[in-house]
Amino acid sequence: MMTTNSTGLYVEATTLSEAIEVEIERLRPLTDTPTSYTMVLCAVLLVSLIFGIGGNASLFGLIVYVRKWVDRAPPEQTSPPPANFTTPCIMLLCLVNLAISVSVAPVIVDYLVGLWLLGEGVCTFYKTVTAGGNIMANFAVAGIAY
Repeated sequence: MMTTNSTGLYVEATTLSEAIEVEIERLRPLTDTPTSYTMVLCAVLLVSLIFGIGGNASLFGLIVYVRKWVDRAPPEQTSPPPANFTTPCIMLLCLVNLAISVSVAPVIVDYLVGLWLLGEGVCTFYKTVTAGGNIMANFAVAGIAY
């Protein structure tokens, strides 16, 4: 069995215990401890994540519930109601904002650790959701205004 001595040269170990006696060096984290600014920023992002997911999911559920409740009510008019494009746009806006809120979680991990640990797939998901979400949110707001 080959081991290294204090000079760095390989020497033959006569017993297994000599070969196992290797000094283990502790590894330090790759990044520094987050600053107080980073901790405050992550706390704000976490609060916005919680409120974003809760608010958008509850609003979407409320819209679906009210739509089903209105569809069950007996019609009071003889003519069909006018087409309403606002509700689908609000639902689209809720879904887009929900997706953007979910994509905040990897950013919090990135700020705390100091480097991106979540792989290329999550990075692609994050960039796609944020860029596509901003575009879709603009279209949804324009649809509501129309």
